[in-house]
Amino acid sequence: MLWRMRTLAGGWLLTLSLVACSGSDPDDALLGPTGHAGSSSGGALGGGGQDPVGGSAGKDPAGGSGGAGLTGGGGMDPAGSSGAGLMGGGGNPVGGSAGKPSGGSGGKPSGGSGGATCVGGEQPARRAPLDLVILMDRSGSMSAGEKWPVVTSALGELVKSLEPSARVSLRYMSAPASKPPPSTCTTDLECGEYGPCLAPFMLCTGSAGGAVVDSCDPADYVAAVVPLTPQAQATAAITQSLLAHKADGGGSPVFAALFGTLQDAVETQKLRPEATTRVLFATDGGEPSGCTKNKPAEVAAVAKAGWDTGRVRTFIAGLGAAEDLPSTLEPVAVAGGSKKVRVMPPGSSVAQVTDAMRAVVPRCTFALPEAASYTLVRRGAGGDVSLPPVGVLAACTGEGYWLDDPQSPHKIELCPVSCEALAGPGEVVVKSACP
Repeated sequence: MLWRMRTLAGGWLLTLSLVACSGSDPDDALLGPTGHAGSSSGGALGGGGQDPVGGSAGKDPAGGSGGAGLTGGGGMDPAGSSGAGLMGGGGNPVGGSAGKPSGGSGGKPSGGSGGATCVGGEQPARRAPLDLVILMDRSGSMSAGEKWPVVTSALGELVKSLEPSARVSLRYMSAPASKPPPSTCTTDLECGEYGPCLAPFMLCTGSAGGAVVDSCDPADYVAAVVPLTPQAQATAAITQSLLAHKADGGGSPVFAALFGTLQDAVETQKLRPEATTRVLFATDGGEPSGCTKNKPAEVAAVAKAGWDTGRVRTFIAGLGAAEDLPSTLEPVAVAGGSKKVRVMPPGSSVAQVTDAMRAVVPRCTFALPEAASYTLVRRGAGGDVSLPPVGVLAACTGEGYWLDDPQSPHKIELCPVSCEALAGPGEVVVKSACP
């Protein structure tokens, strides 16, 4: 999927007014209203296993008690923690209660008392670093025309253009199955993730006489082919891997591939909360096929859980004419927090595809200033515009900003209106002053 990203050059600049003074009370810090509450059972974030949509027990966690699909306990956490799925232990690290917005200024818990000297001045606003998790479709349809060489070249150019603070990983859809299904079957249950059982052939949908084309197990997509690598080394590693692979896969096990990818991405976000983790799924939009869990609603539920609870957006770069891309992709992009599929029409050049993919690079997410209290101001041709704290994204109705985690913030993200304003001429600075 492609996302249009805007660079800082020639764009609006965000102004942060910082005040760092002694004896700041953490209760006075801007924490915003209550975040998303954690969950240990049911639905996309609930009970026991891999399915974020519904069910109970085993690998299908839709409902039952105890386990937790994407975010609660008892799912498929390869690290072996007691709470598994995308988020681990039974809850949402983003959620929890929080204080009320203080009005014009916000701040970070000070972590201590006394002795600090108020520091004033002006400095550039610093964007949060990016952890980019790429999922590359290598199904057979990707070999048509120039799809594979163009998109693989564009991915290489995208990685090359990222900031040095970025890190990148790469995996492919499909991956080989670590646990193949039975070669024959009499019931759907016997096929597990590779169902249903196809009568009268008595074969599981995801296999052909025991020869598995694609893995339908999300666990096979958790580990990246190119693990998370600093940008300076990632360009060569990503390029070499793409050159070594071909578009010779079978079907489109989108549910399993996206689930495993997001599980790794959410864990990455937890381990580096000061960064922004995003998933980029480049595909020509083949209909999900060949696995028990692969319905469009199930795929969208995975993307939704990754964004709503894991705070990881899923971007989709659609290779092909808009009218040819399946309508199933748009709900996944919307549920995943990226609003729409970024369409790359036939005949697009490497430069055009690269530019479209840059939408995945965040331009409105900034590192939390190292200050006990601060105010945000957007400075443009029309002068300075004060940005009020709104607490959470859902409260954005105009200009403003929200924090990634009201309880323990690491990043600032602008509301959509303020973010759009950054597309015009202007600058981003951090302005600090003492009372």
